[in-house]
Amino acid sequence: MTSPIFTGSNYIDSVTLTIQGNIYLKLKEYKIYWDKGTGEWELFDTVPEDGRIYYNYKTKSLDPGTYSFKINPVDIYENELDSIVVKTATIHGIPQPPTNIQITNFQGNKITFSYELSKTPIVTEYRLYGNTGTGDDVNFNNILSTSTTSSITTPVLSEGHWKFVIRAFDGLYEDNNITSLTEVFLAGTPLEIVTPPPRKIVNLIGQSYQGGRAKLTFTVNNRLGYKAKYAYIYQDLNFTNKIDTIELSATTDIITKTWVSEPYVGSRKWTVRLASGTSDYSEEKNTDYVEVIAYPFPPPEVKNFQVAVTF
Repeated sequence: MTSPIFTGSNYIDSVTLTIQGNIYLKLKEYKIYWDKGTGEWELFDTVPEDGRIYYNYKTKSLDPGTYSFKINPVDIYENELDSIVVKTATIHGIPQPPTNIQITNFQGNKITFSYELSKTPIVTEYRLYGNTGTGDDVNFNNILSTSTTSSITTPVLSEGHWKFVIRAFDGLYEDNNITSLTEVFLAGTPLEIVTPPPRKIVNLIGQSYQGGRAKLTFTVNNRLGYKAKYAYIYQDLNFTNKIDTIELSATTDIITKTWVSEPYVGSRKWTVRLASGTSDYSEEKNTDYVEVIAYPFPPPEVKNFQVAVTF
């Protein structure tokens, strides 16, 4: 019984072993052993012998490192030949991303992020990607900045809705992380970091209310998007003058609120806008409205009211 011939093919995170079958006809199986860098052989897997000339065996996903493999043939009598042929494969793997990304400084229109380093043993640099615009896509064709430490700083930024991702690079491969997407809204003069606007209200209903008032009922869905902290009431589409401000609960739930105006006469249009913070940029800009006619006084008494008996 002789040892099989095999070669090893490297993948980013796995190894394929090509095993040449043995002409010895009473083989039962091939036992694959590996050394994970500890200097000791461990049984990795078993491949049954079924008469093929070649067997292509791909390992499971492996952590980065250098591994040694050998394959022992086993006959039907459970006799096992310890192979002297050893193959070595190095798995680079896709680097693990940095974690716990936080904004630690904002100065000179530049943002500094800090993070916990990648658990990948060798990382040559950390790459910062980012852009403004709608949607969740980040432009990975443009590296904004690089770093070899646990912090990284952007170039000078402009006003807008920025999205950032930090990735680890090991000199060969870059992690495919998109889970660390960090959104930042920059607005004002000078620029400041503000919260983005929430989604607009739903189910706005306007009714005439006793005493010549308008009664507004609306729903806030804080389960979607950014939480709304304030509801602003506007009249007749004049968005430079807030009639009233309602402070909302920070709960991530669906909230129904009711608001009643001061008495007035005639018809007025009412709009409710939500805001996630006190900055103007944190306020959503819908122009939906309801029109409510108010009657401040009761109608006049009915005169000349008579009752007649009819047959």
